[in-house]
Amino acid sequence: MDETLDKGTKMAKAPMGWLEQEAPKWIERGWMDESSLKALLEHYGSQGGAKRSVIILSLFGFLLLGLGLILILAHNWEMMGRSERLLLSAGLLLLGQGAGIYAWKKGGENRALREGAAILWVLLVGASLALIGQTYHLGGEFRDLLWAWMLLGLLIPFLLKADGAALFLLAGITALLLEGHQEGWMEGVSWLALALFGGYYAWRYSMGREGHALALLGWGLALSLSILWAHHHYSHHAVSAIEMVWLHLLFSWILWAVGRELHQGLRLYHRPFEFIGKLGLWVVLLGALPLGGWEALSQEVIPRFLGMENPWILLMGVAYLVFVSFIWWRRKGVEGGWIFEVMPLLWALALGIFLSFGALRAMLFFNLAVVVGAVFMILYASKKEHTSGINEGMAILLVGILIQFLDSHLGLVGKGLAFILVGGAFLLFNLRFRFKNSKESK
Repeated sequence: MDETLDKGTKMAKAPMGWLEQEAPKWIERGWMDESSLKALLEHYGSQGGAKRSVIILSLFGFLLLGLGLILILAHNWEMMGRSERLLLSAGLLLLGQGAGIYAWKKGGENRALREGAAILWVLLVGASLALIGQTYHLGGEFRDLLWAWMLLGLLIPFLLKADGAALFLLAGITALLLEGHQEGWMEGVSWLALALFGGYYAWRYSMGREGHALALLGWGLALSLSILWAHHHYSHHAVSAIEMVWLHLLFSWILWAVGRELHQGLRLYHRPFEFIGKLGLWVVLLGALPLGGWEALSQEVIPRFLGMENPWILLMGVAYLVFVSFIWWRRKGVEGGWIFEVMPLLWALALGIFLSFGALRAMLFFNLAVVVGAVFMILYASKKEHTSGINEGMAILLVGILIQFLDSHLGLVGKGLAFILVGGAFLLFNLRFRFKNSKESK
């Protein structure tokens, strides 16, 4: 009872899926009847869906309204004098401020009003800056104007708690960073803009409310960081294959570890950092299991010190060691998912074996470590009755076995028999686990 009540205090952060998952247990224990549960789920489920629809309609309505005003003004711009243009620019700015102030004072819990007013305000700020710059023929490039717009616009979500406007600005920041290199003071401005959005996400996360909106913010930030990281290191820098794997591995691990510590919800949709980071770790895992991946490294020019002259690898490697030490210290031990926690260490050891003894021994060591880790995950999850951990461990074993069989020189019959034996073993383990659970539930 106490454990369930402790979980209930976190419902402000948890999605509806938590209620759907926990409520049947309450019925079994007599804490709630089925009619009350049905009414509760219908009330909060329909309420959440209706609220989201209103917010989306409000957001797009104000967005189209602002774009329509800008297009009309652009069409009639040449017919206006300088004084008229100045008054119009000031009027647009005041209109945006008026909408924002009204939403700030009257919006309260009316998120649809706040989101709509914020996106309109952001658009009008950008239009005002562009009109003033064109009227007085201010120097600088168009990119400078856009960065000024992004920085000023990012203050608006803080004032109105408007996630839609923040995501709109994040898309603009990401596009500008992908468009070209920032030089001089503009490089600092670009980092400041991205840091401001990160600060906004941290601020919204600290509130512990509106799980779907927070998940969207998380997906936006995680995707933006991943795209920018890949673009920066894989497109503009000549790095070796080993350095590329190091960078990819450490970045993915940090994303995954941060996502694990955020505790954003039970559903995968609410854990963007963990999902994207684990996806990156799986890429390294799949690439390091077959012998062909290690043999491909033999064709590369091996950098000195295993590529550690790259400052990004050194910095992220230190961050990895500090982070994993903190996690283990706080947990006072290792959990079932340790195979992902030690992935950079496994890669480092396998790489050392590869450089000293060749590709075959490196592949064998890495595969053996992965098998041991997957078995440990399954046993640990079985003891703790964590179905997801069992499934993940089984998936790692299954994928590893499939890769090795496909990479081997066995004939079709041999591979077929091997698949049948392995599949049968998995099914037997699954039946045993289900039988154990059904017996304990009775």
